[in-house]
Amino acid sequence: MKKAISVLLVFVLLLTAIVFSDSSNKGDAQSITTTALTAKKPVILVAGVGGSKLFKDAWWGVDELWFDEDEALFSYSDNFLDPLAMSKTGTIVDSGVRTLRRSTGYTSSDIKNGLIDGIETYINMAFTDIFDGLIKELKNNGYVVGTNLFACPYDWRLDLNQSYQALDEVIELAKQKSGWDKVDIVAHSMGGLVTKRYLYESSANRSKVDKFITCGTPYLGSPNAAWALYVGDNFSALGGLLGVNPSKVRQLTANFPSSYQLLPSKRYYETIINASGGAQYTWDGIRYTSYFAENNYDMNRNGRLYDQYTYEEIGGAVYNWNGSSLYSRNAQYHDTINSVSLHNLGVKHYVIAGKSMPTLYVMRAKGGSSVSFEDFRFGDGDGTVPYGSGIDTGIAATAKYYVTNVEHGKFPSAAPVVATIKSILGTGSTYSLLKTSITAEITIDGSSIVEDDTDLSSSINGLLILCKSDELPVIHKKNNPKSRIGAGDDYEKIKD
Repeated sequence: MKKAISVLLVFVLLLTAIVFSDSSNKGDAQSITTTALTAKKPVILVAGVGGSKLFKDAWWGVDELWFDEDEALFSYSDNFLDPLAMSKTGTIVDSGVRTLRRSTGYTSSDIKNGLIDGIETYINMAFTDIFDGLIKELKNNGYVVGTNLFACPYDWRLDLNQSYQALDEVIELAKQKSGWDKVDIVAHSMGGLVTKRYLYESSANRSKVDKFITCGTPYLGSPNAAWALYVGDNFSALGGLLGVNPSKVRQLTANFPSSYQLLPSKRYYETIINASGGAQYTWDGIRYTSYFAENNYDMNRNGRLYDQYTYEEIGGAVYNWNGSSLYSRNAQYHDTINSVSLHNLGVKHYVIAGKSMPTLYVMRAKGGSSVSFEDFRFGDGDGTVPYGSGIDTGIAATAKYYVTNVEHGKFPSAAPVVATIKSILGTGSTYSLLKTSITAEITIDGSSIVEDDTDLSSSINGLLILCKSDELPVIHKKNNPKSRIGAGDDYEKIKD
């Protein structure tokens, strides 16, 4: 527990909309004096579940509840996390738990740091670089923390239909500090769901965002969330938090509304499972139409031993697991959002999804002295998010990318992802656009990134990877990894 005793002098930052009116308008709104326009449009980083720090004021000062690595290492029970508990109906119990933002707003020190102290950038105990590498690279390319580089801390326990509201204040802050009237957003994992909800809310919100980039976002949900709810988890999606008691996590997350919104949605069933004829859904000769099933164990007590649970039946299973009735929150978020194309609403929306990492697709309950989950079927994804769930509805063909061999928790700072984010943002020195009639794969530091399913022969103006010419990676044909693109292929000459 971080017990540094200090007295914080809090400066109140009053953020209001700039009011355009004639001199006769004497309303109470206080206008903002904008700063000079910075060279680069501001970027806001939005973390995933567990990626924002949560604090509680204590008699000795500020207690960092999530995530205190020192406390976790020396506490077997992890009872220090108890203030994070929520009620059975998904409401906050301890009103003292907060993000970096105090009740009076962000302090001047918070703002100077771009609110980045409010998110987890590197998990030391798991050696997981979440945002640290990306932040350093953006700073190396001219971004200045607190001027045009910010983070958006939010309470990731809450319903996504509520937590998205944290974004607007940070966007207004970034606009005021940079002088720009729009921002770019880079979101990881659940942070992409939060941001999509913000953009869906209104055209006014969309008018404030230029580019929206997601990395490893489970647009349709992930079976991994079911495992965490039933068994518990050490936040493996962040690389695994050493010392975290999975049972305590199971106890707490049972009443977090966001936990249920991370479960596979109806559209996951319709477009990934039931629409797929792939071998990944055939197991022991059985064609699976659900991510949750029984294997010789009547878990739902209906007289059958091999049920495959429908989307609706998962709610009953969840109730049997932990007594929670929050499963309806899944439909409340996904039923509308899943069918929304931000691209069609005018948002410059880019997705980077993961492939080639074994990712949970089906889990089967086995009987015995107690129910256990020992049967798993893995498919293609980033280790947490199935590939199909990482691609949102209506994304332009030239705005879809995937990376291989990158773990979910390390997505934002993985070399090929950083290279792609910089390319989309238009950041860095001497970029060359690869123009080729074949789909090209680019390998960086043992990982690769490929433009997804795009036939450039019919779209010569389509966006591919923009390569920084002084750090050019190996480029080869997708179907022949051992062969470099030859001189006879149609591509723009770039540095070898």
